[in-house]
Amino acid sequence: MSTNKRRYLLFLMILFLAVTGWYLYWDFSGFFASCGLYQPYPGNLIKRINIMLATMMVWSAGKDRYDLTDNRRMKVIFLILWGGEVSFLLGKTFAGIGFFALCQFLLIRRNGRGLIRSLKCAGEKQKTKLKLLGFMIVCIPLVAVAFCYPLLRGHLFFIALFYEVLLSISLWVGLANYLIGLFPKKNAKMVALGMMCFYWSDFFMALGHIIEVNLVWLFVNSAIWILYTWALLFLALSCYKYHST
Repeated sequence: MSTNKRRYLLFLMILFLAVTGWYLYWDFSGFFASCGLYQPYPGNLIKRINIMLATMMVWSAGKDRYDLTDNRRMKVIFLILWGGEVSFLLGKTFAGIGFFALCQFLLIRRNGRGLIRSLKCAGEKQKTKLKLLGFMIVCIPLVAVAFCYPLLRGHLFFIALFYEVLLSISLWVGLANYLIGLFPKKNAKMVALGMMCFYWSDFFMALGHIIEVNLVWLFVNSAIWILYTWALLFLALSCYKYHST
């Protein structure tokens, strides 16, 4: 990676941290606001600056990408993410969930490239770890379903259930990527961290829809965006080539 590219990425990451501090200040100013606990505008627009910065990282990889096919897939994934973001901004909830579901499907394909072949060659310890991880990841959505069923009736419940299952598979594949070593070590670590952040971001998103707007909700709402934008940062950086693998 050239010196100029390193400086460019460092500049984007400094902006990323600055924007994170900006919207955290905006969110938590609700504790002291006399006009209400939370005002979405312009906070919702500020937060999406970080998504733009992560997207710029993916599209700027160029010759520093670790794999051409992987970088192309990541460009498509981030475009689809923007489709979801625009849908949510316009109040199109079902369309937004659809975009994010497609994103998770593509992340499963991207992060799980070569997974089946590698599982056949994996050692017993690796297989045991993956089985335990799978069991733990499956239990979380089952508990969530039992808890949320009385609160989310109709089509929204079944759509949320489908997305939760897809998200759980995506998380497991991301962790398997790291444990088995499907990607270079640094890339695999970023994939695993990104998918963990993505998973818990969406978990808090669901929680935010079923609790009342209060101080707890304010913390949950901020946690959603902290985890989500960091998930996209890790995933964006995972498509770069690093000297040490």
